[in-house]
Amino acid sequence: MIEKVIPNLPGRFSVCQCGHEPRQIITLGRTLRETGTDTPTTRHALECRCGRATARYATLLEAETEWGPVLSQRPLGLPAPVALINGRVRARKEVRHG
Repeated sequence: MIEKVIPNLPGRFSVCQCGHEPRQIITLGRTLRETGTDTPTTRHALECRCGRATARYATLLEAETEWGPVLSQRPLGLPAPVALINGRVRARKEVRHG
C-alpha cells in the first residue's frame, strides 16, 4: 500500500476543530488482508495534523461528507422578498432621460 498527500488550494476543505485544514491522502493498493475482496484499490481520506481523520473511501466526495461541509459553500437561508410576503408585486417607475 502506498499513501500520497495530494496538495489542494486553501479553503478546499472545512477547517477542523483545532483550526487547521486537513490534508487529502490517497491510498493506492490493498493490504494482504484485503486481497481478493471488493475493496477498491484507490481510496481517499482526509487527515488533520491534530490526529482527526476520516476512514478510507472509494471517492473523495464520501470522505468530504464524513469530514463535514465547507461553511462558505453552504446555501444561504435568506428570507423571501417583501413583495412575495405581501402577495403583490411592486411596479417600478421608468425614468427616461432625454
